Amino acid sequence: MKNITILLFAFVVFLGGCANNSSREQEKQEKEKQRKLDSLALKIAVTPTLDCLPLFIAKERDMFSAKELDIRLKRFKADMDCDTAFVSGSVDGMFSDLARTMRIESKGLPVEYLSVTNKSWKLIANRIARLKHTYQFNDKMIAITRYSAIDYLTTKVFESVKLKDPFYRIQVNDVAIRLKMLTNNELDAAWLPEPQAAVALHSKNNQLSDSRDLKVSLGVLAFRKKCFSHEHKKQQIKALAEIYNAACDSINKNGLSAYSAIIKKYCNQSEDVAASIKYDKYQHITPVSNESKALMQKYLGNN
Repeated sequence: MKNITILLFAFVVFLGGCANNSSREQEKQEKEKQRKLDSLALKIAVTPTLDCLPLFIAKERDMFSAKELDIRLKRFKADMDCDTAFVSGSVDGMFSDLARTMRIESKGLPVEYLSVTNKSWKLIANRIARLKHTYQFNDKMIAITRYSAIDYLTTKVFESVKLKDPFYRIQVNDVAIRLKMLTNNELDAAWLPEPQAAVALHSKNNQLSDSRDLKVSLGVLAFRKKCFSHEHKKQQIKALAEIYNAACDSINKNGLSAYSAIIKKYCNQSEDVAASIKYDKYQHITPVSNESKALMQKYLGNN
């Protein structure tokens, strides 16, 4: 009887071991399946800004799945985090600015530009600081990010301004923190994209400059160049361009307010912000101009 009990126990242990081995094998196979799917998916880094709105709409309106595309939006709070993901290869593309992407190129990573975007920036001064003109910026602090479009814009706006004492460029990468520091009176001024600029202006802060007045388009949607030699991802990007254009048409037809819930979800702003934004029409996929590239090449050469 004792021997039978031992044999039964051994048999149960054996069955348990087989079950565990089977479970581990299934888990291994599932992980491998997900790894393959992830490697085939087109991953794009986005920030909580309105230049990314066409793809936010595409995601929320199932425009990707309607074309059986596995396009994944990877959300980041700062452009610098997008850069890190882009350089490491954890994303294939990103919304960024031309200064940042050309600097990445200069460090040896080939970049292909799908399009310019409608991204723009406003220089907004804290209302408590009572700054209404650039010549008042003696010994003041402006929030920027280094080696970026807004660093270039700062130089451009102040190049002909005579100041007794220099102003200070304070690096604040996270756009939400930049906005919070401005509204909490921790900064004298900051460059902000939309919708953050609209929020700052709603709080009665002062707009001093708008990048659109300089007649330069520096927002870009860029991809790692090797994506275009990968047939599957190349076809995904081609389909993405069609979806992007369709989303732009929808925004232009219906206005930002029609997508206030999406803006709230992805940009972390109240739904009434969309109604207050004066925006240029969203344009279809448009190549980056050689003039803009030459401009940023010169800027990067001087920094």
